[in-house]
Amino acid sequence: MKHILKLFSVCVLWSAALSAFAQTGPGGVGNATGSGGQPQNRLWLRADAGTSTTTNGQPVSGWNDQSGNGNNASQGTSGNRPQFIASEPLANNRPVLRFDGNDDWMQTTTHLTDNVGTLIVVGRKTALSSDYRTIFTSQDFLMLGQTPSLDQWGAYNDGGERLFTPGTSIGVNSSAAFRILGYRQNGLGANQLALFLDGVQSTTLHNGGSNGKSITTIGSNSSGTSGIQHFPGDIAEVIFYSAALNEAQRIIVENYLSSKYGVSIGTNDRYAYDGTHGNDVAGIGQASDGSQHLNASSSRLNISSPSSLANNRFALFGHNNGALTLSNTNAPASRRRLNRVWRYDETGGSIGTVTLAFDVSGISLPSGTSISGILVDADGDFSSGATELTGTLSGGIYTVTGASIPDGSYITLARTLSTSPTAPVSLTYTPNTLTLVYGTSGSSVPPDVDDGDSPITSYTLVSPPAGISINASTGVISVAGTTNAGTYTLSVTATNGVGSTTFNNVYTVVVQPFDVSSVVYNNTTTSVGAAVSFLPTPAVPAGSGVSFSATGLAPLTINAATGEITGSAFTSETVYQATVTISSSGPNSTGGPVTRTLTIAALGATGPGGVGASVTNRLWLRADAGTSTTTNGQPVSGWNDQSGNGNNASQGTSGSQPQFIASEPLANNRPVLRFDGNDWMQTATHITNNVGTLMIVARKTAGSGGYLTIFTSQDFLMLGGRRHWMYGVRIMMGPTGYLRRGHLLG
Repeated sequence: MKHILKLFSVCVLWSAALSAFAQTGPGGVGNATGSGGQPQNRLWLRADAGTSTTTNGQPVSGWNDQSGNGNNASQGTSGNRPQFIASEPLANNRPVLRFDGNDDWMQTTTHLTDNVGTLIVVGRKTALSSDYRTIFTSQDFLMLGQTPSLDQWGAYNDGGERLFTPGTSIGVNSSAAFRILGYRQNGLGANQLALFLDGVQSTTLHNGGSNGKSITTIGSNSSGTSGIQHFPGDIAEVIFYSAALNEAQRIIVENYLSSKYGVSIGTNDRYAYDGTHGNDVAGIGQASDGSQHLNASSSRLNISSPSSLANNRFALFGHNNGALTLSNTNAPASRRRLNRVWRYDETGGSIGTVTLAFDVSGISLPSGTSISGILVDADGDFSSGATELTGTLSGGIYTVTGASIPDGSYITLARTLSTSPTAPVSLTYTPNTLTLVYGTSGSSVPPDVDDGDSPITSYTLVSPPAGISINASTGVISVAGTTNAGTYTLSVTATNGVGSTTFNNVYTVVVQPFDVSSVVYNNTTTSVGAAVSFLPTPAVPAGSGVSFSATGLAPLTINAATGEITGSAFTSETVYQATVTISSSGPNSTGGPVTRTLTIAALGATGPGGVGASVTNRLWLRADAGTSTTTNGQPVSGWNDQSGNGNNASQGTSGSQPQFIASEPLANNRPVLRFDGNDWMQTATHITNNVGTLMIVARKTAGSGGYLTIFTSQDFLMLGGRRHWMYGVRIMMGPTGYLRRGHLLG
């Protein structure tokens, strides 16, 4: 009967907790109805929640509203659906929806007709366009991804174009950064519209106005019944309030988005712990204009009622996304603590004492235990030095009033120990997945364990596959590089002085096959007289099933298993090409066969700097050797190649011959050839190599309105440029470039 009563009370507490905190909006700002003095959050679309698919690259037909209003976005036509991107590196590896700019768009269930409100979008535009491209539109709010011919974000209403931070480029390309775009309108009329880009307000206030749209759209403008002006880019989050957020609220919401997506918001950044505790960042505080936000929730933790606010004073907090289970990891000796931990950051000074409220509903407590308090610690190791703040439990909420929280503190929940220990209660790994490529090893983090108030004596894996093991003392799971490719879902048994509990499917190991398409050979050089030995990259793991074969490699040989190429020293300068075939077989490799062509060169020692000889050094022109004259100021008709290949340069027309300068002070008093801008020379043999190294010592002595060329061959072209040195690669049938004006040493 006691167990039945306990379960019933948990259900009651869970129901009560759903509405216990009035701040359910982004950053702890707002709720679905606008009750409790909070702004109404009418729409909240997040790419990390509520999408019809979470499979990378798949089309999204539905995007559920997280505001609590059920104002879901959808697209019924399969060809018009955006694509789900599971992890976008430029969005802090968060999910985004990708709109193609051609016909992708979505429409909300309920049309937003508010003419007072705040719209905030996190997105980026990945392609230029010649016309307007629209991110969002409702009856009175329209946000543009670009105005015609301008690389800028903007808004449009009442027949007028409004630019964010006029004149500032935001970057439009495939690697463009994500931006936080804000649009706040206090109503219709003069100076009612303010625009914000990454937390900075545009210097211009605009007139508020109406667009007269009849549907609310995401990723496009609206023609009244369908999407137009489709947006090419990624959208991570869309937030709409039916109120003009005050400055404090706006700053807090932007901090939530900044932490989540890694977008810099400059001096408005009020939270320093994004990297470790950047989940569900929320806050309270007072902005420079005196506006306030006094009550906010991050996941299970609510902070309110600061006793000492002042202008520019904020307290923000976020968590590590730890499991909502209690364990003995870094817990005080007489306590167990929640694995989810918050970090608290005050800026602008102390906000004084606060009220802490913790939603404890649904958190499993062993028989004979109770919530003992909220732990506050300076370094995150709660086993020593932590302060326990005690309060009262009512309706599933544990409340502490008058709490003093030092800046930088770690915060979590604690429970008492049971008078009747049990077998282990819970075991979780965070993260709970490890992905490796065959041939590499890895390990898990230690598990978070509620030990049933009796210390864990051992951990074991249930039916472990070959290559996967667990440390009996720490619970760390290790994966050897020899573990066969596949997906392994692991169960762990934890044992204490009372008994054993098996926790099923608590950790997943994914071993991917080694992809032979990643294996390459770099073109290799060695010296005459040195033995040859080089490997491909990356190294191929043993047991992968990868094999190598080669043609044109003799006298060198290749190891069929490792791909290592070896051979005796070359006795003369040699350059040749070989083709290597890399094959895959069995479960541990994929992607084969592939071929790699590599150039192998054994260099002589008679070239420039003792590098190379006539086989590899195709051309070597020096102003201090081989010129047809050595008389200062005289024209040079011939310039003999010093490489040993006889590829001499010449100019038969006297008016096009460069001048010999016997001693140029700016060249360490060495000779140079001076080209006047019309002079040029041609080599005896056209150089057709598409692999090679070109080096020139020169200077340009006059500006020019066009490109001027120092050297050109079939596949190498070096330009003197207009004001800078440049190079180009161009297929040319003959040497048609020349140096118009300058000095050339060699």
